Amino acid sequence: MKLTDKKVRDGLNFIYKEYENNIVSKEEIFDYVRDVHYIDSTGMTYQKWLEENQPIKWIQERENY
Repeated sequence: MKLTDKKVRDGLNFIYKEYENNIVSKEEIFDYVRDVHYIDSTGMTYQKWLEENQPIKWIQERENY
């Protein structure tokens, strides 16, 4: 999934308006920015990345226990 600059700007403008109207929190703006970063660098949202990488982390932690 490739985001265009226009889609990112539109999304940021929309979520910031929601913030100004006290509908969303600052954390939700950061979540959006984090997802844009992950989509741009990995092709997945942060949540999807976590889901795919969680078992690896769990296995690594268990092996080091």
